[in-house]
Parts: sequence; structure tokens; C-alpha cells
Amino acid sequence: MGGVDWWAPEKSGNADADFLAGGEHFQAVLSLLAGIRDPEGIDFCSGLIVPPVSHPAEILGTILGGMRQFGPMEYGFIEALVDKAIAGRLPPVCNLNDARWPADYRVGEAKVCAALTLARIARQPDEIIDELIEAIGKKFECVEAVAFIWAVCVAATSGALH
Repeated sequence: MGGVDWWAPEKSGNADADFLAGGEHFQAVLSLLAGIRDPEGIDFCSGLIVPPVSHPAEILGTILGGMRQFGPMEYGFIEALVDKAIAGRLPPVCNLNDARWPADYRVGEAKVCAALTLARIARQPDEIIDELIEAIGKKFECVEAVAFIWAVCVAATSGALH
């Protein structure tokens, strides 16, 4: 995305304030995503240079990919994202037998759908939060991790924008 660091917030050092700021940062991103969908509907986006994206979830994935450590602010952002993912539509997943997609990718998507379904039933996002943080740490090593991140981001944009 043109060298822009989409995750470089200033942290206060106060855990509670930083956690809340992480959730507020997520809300600001939702305003940006709404502006991408409807450029004239959000004043926040006027004059803002936004990279071309094929799906709003790409921006969320880029932000998550920019996270290098996980303190209160990151947890606040991720918790807000996962709350929207649980409320959103399950992303369409590729058929587990479809050889066009790597097996690891198909497993990652299926894992998200199962986790989101369980989180909705139990009303408990902690497992998804933990798995998402683990996937972010493995994003350069494992296709399954990338698929997990992508599917959570798709569900979150669905929950936030629809």
C-alpha cells in the first residue's frame, strides 16, 4: 500500500486509555471504509488518498499486518474488529475440495467459519481474538494464517458496513 504504515498510533502508556483508543481507531477505519463505499457520504475522507482496493477488508488486513506487538491498543482494535466479525455474515468460503485453492487456505477459511459460528452461539469472542493474534504472528509463514486473517476481515466489514 505505497509504504504507508496503517498501524502507527501514538500510545499513552495508560492501558485503559490505550485499549479504548484501539477501539476508537477501529471506528475511524470504519468511517474510512464507509467513505470508500460512498465517497460523498463521509467528510472524513475528503482529500484523503486511499489506495485502490478490491474489497474493504484489504485495508483491515493491512492494518492487522502492520501490528508488530500486542499491547492494550492492539487488543482494543482487535476486539472491536472481532465483535463486528461475529455480527457480520460468514464470508463465502471456497469448497474444501476445490483444488484451485491451496489446501492450507481452504483449512484457514473453514476454521474461521467454524470459530465465528461458535462465537455467535456462545457469545464469546476470546477464541477468535486469540487465534487472530496467533495468525498475525504467522502471516509470513503460513497460508492458513493469511486465510484466517482475510476471512475475519471480510466478516468484520460485513458486520460493520451492511
